[in-house]
Amino acid sequence: MKDLINIENQDGSLVVNSREVAENFEKRHDHVLDAVRNITTENSGLIGKYFIESSYKAGTGKSYTEYLLTRDGFTLLAMGFTGKKALEWKLRYIEAFNQMEKALKEVYHVSETAIVNNVMNSLEEKVLSSIDERLCKYEENYRPTHANKISINSYIKKGLGDLQEEGEVDLVKQRVLLMLDAEAWQDIPYGKLIKNMHLIDESIRAVKSFRTKKQLSLFEN
Repeated sequence: MKDLINIENQDGSLVVNSREVAENFEKRHDHVLDAVRNITTENSGLIGKYFIESSYKAGTGKSYTEYLLTRDGFTLLAMGFTGKKALEWKLRYIEAFNQMEKALKEVYHVSETAIVNNVMNSLEEKVLSSIDERLCKYEENYRPTHANKISINSYIKKGLGDLQEEGEVDLVKQRVLLMLDAEAWQDIPYGKLIKNMHLIDESIRAVKSFRTKKQLSLFEN
């Protein structure tokens, strides 16, 4: 038996594979599938919400049914598993779900404070060091929210200062988007935006420098 707990993100839901559950709880996978079907026979609404039907290929290349279990789906299924060893695995899975959910919440909450205060690098090291490879993959699919975009614009306005001229905020934005090959903030993966925060500061300096040169040329005339 492998000492394995593998919590994954499936379209925004944390799930665990029914084959892994069967192996860890020392059950035959077909018996686990039967248990899932027994639970869902009278509750078809649980399919897709708590139990996500999927498939896998065996060594022969033939496809077989499996289920991805959400936290609630796993809880419903594990209720039928008894014994000391089963209890130990239940507790381990519950803790694994808790840790992954906590890590996800930390990723969401980092954004606004980090952008406003421009300390994303230090916060990134603190938060992302506890998140495994699968969560990093999830982060690549996460895009800036409306609140994030407001924070970015506020940061740009603050950087341009009281002497900013009309259109400068948009100039900074367009310069950053051009360098990141995007048309809007939501086109940029959240992780990529975090790692390229320095481009916003560089663009602010460039626009302010252009503003200064333009003002000097007016005096020279």
